[in-house]
Parts: sequence; structure tokens; C-alpha cells
Amino acid sequence: MLVTQPSKQSRIWGWAILALVALINYYRILHEAPTYELLRFIELPLTRGTYGSFWEWLLKDFVVNMRFIRPVPFLIQGLVVKNLPNYTVLLHLINVAVLVIGAGLVFLLLLKENVRWLLAWCGGLMFILYPMNGHSVTEAIGLGSLLGMMLFLGGLYIYAAFRDRPRGVITYIAEGVVIALMLLSYELYVLAPLLLLIYEFFLKAKGHVRQMRLDRLLPSIALWSALTFGYLALRYLVLHGIGGYDFIGFRLVRPLLSLGKWVSGLGALDIAGHPSGSLKVFAALPLILLALSLRKKSLYIALYALCWAVSGSLIFFFFPAFGHHIHLLSALGIILAINLLMESFSESGPRAGVSKVTVLSYAYLLILWLVGNQLIISERITEARTEVLPAQRLSQEIRDAGAGVTIYWAAEQWNRHIPPRLELLLKSDCIEFKYIPWHSGPESGQGSISQETGKYPKHIFARFDGRQVEFYRTWEDLIIALNP
Repeated sequence: MLVTQPSKQSRIWGWAILALVALINYYRILHEAPTYELLRFIELPLTRGTYGSFWEWLLKDFVVNMRFIRPVPFLIQGLVVKNLPNYTVLLHLINVAVLVIGAGLVFLLLLKENVRWLLAWCGGLMFILYPMNGHSVTEAIGLGSLLGMMLFLGGLYIYAAFRDRPRGVITYIAEGVVIALMLLSYELYVLAPLLLLIYEFFLKAKGHVRQMRLDRLLPSIALWSALTFGYLALRYLVLHGIGGYDFIGFRLVRPLLSLGKWVSGLGALDIAGHPSGSLKVFAALPLILLALSLRKKSLYIALYALCWAVSGSLIFFFFPAFGHHIHLLSALGIILAINLLMESFSESGPRAGVSKVTVLSYAYLLILWLVGNQLIISERITEARTEVLPAQRLSQEIRDAGAGVTIYWAAEQWNRHIPPRLELLLKSDCIEFKYIPWHSGPESGQGSISQETGKYPKHIFARFDGRQVEFYRTWEDLIIALNP
């Protein structure tokens, strides 16, 4: 039997089970090597003292190189990397823990909306399994987007918890601290004040202006907005502009369609291959059936999902960022809306057959998200291993080289992540790579790239086929191997 008003103990159990599910789901990545970005922008600068002290690194590295102001996640990661030689497992566990806290807050927010325990718990599960959350968890440096989301949910929960209760100065201080940390974790959460307004109007007031608690909303909106404008002013002063991934620009000209791809499960199919048109319709079927089950009484929930999704995606057009993180805010609104719709279906006494269809659609959507999540994890593991294996093999060959070495590296495509891994393994930057495309013939190889072009006297000749590294004694042996 579903629990309508869960006790404190049942809420703790719900959160604990979510934590267990998350650990099982992400267990495979705990021991995987860190991503290129973490090596390049955290470990290498810290081990070499590029920016002097730890605090100079924290204030300068990402601002100078990446045009970010995200001191909160980088402080956490920097302290872990600086103080632990084998930090990989702990960084991944921190990502999983932050994801679990976020999922627990989704669970609690749904309970605040009188969603039954099981449905609210499934909302937390959807948050854990959402494929792009999986992308953030598997990248050790993805802590920023996860932490920003967790803090945004924390601010939303504080507002919801004290919306109908007396508020004191402590409540506003707590709310302000959470929102300030959120903004210093990930820049896309500058949308928080707008999303708070949408949350109050559609979910708390059920789409009726007269039911809005303006005496509670306006102080929170003012606080969140003041902190947001202060943060944007800081970015403008430090970066001389908004900043972000300016070199990507407006590559995703259809952000809502991109969001729909991942929410419907099409993203999982795209990872596995390029599906046919009929398979794409089949993947989108759950959302289509849920939409067809809408009733007049629950239309405000659909409008809430639409407004939230649009608001969460349109930021891309003036605040460029990578596509897979841009949709996390929009997906959160859809997760809340789907579970609220399921609750409204059960309360309305749906026509015969509709209940089974909606439940099956809901379960099928969860399965699609799980598949997408696991495919992303597998892809991440494969990418890491194709970087780590060559670096480890090369490091064994280089250790006796002395001052420096030139590596003639033949592969089907150049992997820019291998050099920093190699530099980290050797604690040295006296390494030069000469990339030789796999299709090069003897003439082109000995023309534009030849043995005499090496910067260092020691030479290593290697070929990488994506699975293993083969070494050759001379340049001629390598050319013969490439052109049998």
C-alpha cells in the first residue's frame, strides 16, 4: 500500500535506498582513471606548482584557461587531489554522494506536493538514472554541474519547507548561503530566480495568481535575484564579459529538441548507433502516451513542465555552454512533472485501461533512461581505457630515456588526452609527440613528418590501433608496419 504521509523514518529509508541504488549503478566507474580535464587543469598545475600556492591556483587557473568562476567544486577537488596520491575513487564517490543528495531532495520536494511515497521515490530514482546526470557523475570534473543542481534543489526545498511556516532571519541566511554557493559552483544556475517563480505559480498555486504566497515569494525572489546580479557583475569585472564556452557559440540551435532527445530516451539509442525512424518513434512512445493521458485537471502540470523546460534551455542563447550540461535544469522540471502527472492520474480515477497504459509507459521510460545511463558509463570507461593504456605503455618505454624523448605516434586519429596523462605518469613535460595518420604512405610520412624533425635525441616509434600499442625499433620498421 502506498504511503500518503510518510514518517521521518520512511523518508530516511527512501533516501538510503536511493544511495544504495546509485552506488550499484555507478560502481563500475569508481576505479576508472580521471578525465583529461581533471589532469590538465587540476593535477598537473598542482603537482608542478604552475601558479605558485594552492590558493593562487584556485583563483587563477580556471579563470585564465577556461573563463570559469567555479571555486566551490574546484576547491573540493583540488584539496582531494593535492592531499591524496590515489584520489580517483574518492572523487567519483563525491560525485555519487552529491547526486544522491540531489535525488533525495527531489524525493522530498515531491512529498511536499502530496505525491505518494513510492512515486516520490521513483522521482528520485529518475534523477539518478537520467542519462546526462550519468555523464556528469562519470566525469570526475563534472562535480560543478552536480553540485550546482544539488544546491539549487536545496534552495528550492528551503523555500518550500518554510512557505507556509513562520520565517526568521536564520532561514533567509541559510537560503542566501545555499544560493551563493550554487552560483559559485556552476554558472547556468543564474536562472534560479525565474525557476522559483515558475515553481510557485504552477506547483504551489496550481496556476492561480490569487493562491500565490507573495509575502513569501517576493523576499526570496529579491534575495536570489540580488545574489544572481552580484554574481554576473563579478563575472563581468573578472572576465570582461559573461564568459563561458565562447568558442562553442550557438552550436545547438535547437536546444529544446536536444532536450527532448535525452528525456525521451533517444539519446541512449544515438549512443548505441543511429536508429531508424520507426525505432525513434518507439523510443518516444512513453512520453507520447503520457501526454495523451492528460486531463483538464492536470493541464497546469503540463504547462509547468513546458515553461520550466523552455526557461531552462533558452539560457543557451546568451550563456553558451556544453550541450550535455545545459539540459540538467530543464530535465529536473520534467522529472517533477512526470511524477506529479502520475499522481494526478491515480487521483482522478482514469478510464479503464488508461491506468495500465500510463504505468507501463512510466516503467518503459525508466528502462530507457537506465539503458542510456549505462551506455554513457560504458562509453566513458572505454574512452578512459583507450587513453590510459597507451600512456602507461609509453611511460614504461620512456622512463630510461633521460632528459627527453620524441614519440612518433601512428594512429587512426589523434587523441589529445594522451600527452597530459603521460606527463603526469612521468612527472615531466620533456615529451614531444609527432602524430602520423594511420593512412600515411611512406612518402608522406617521410616528407612532412620524418625522424630528423624530432626535438629530443631519444626516439620511440609506436602504433596504436585503439586496443593495444605496438613498438618498433626504427622509423623504417614503423613505416613498413603502416604500409605492409
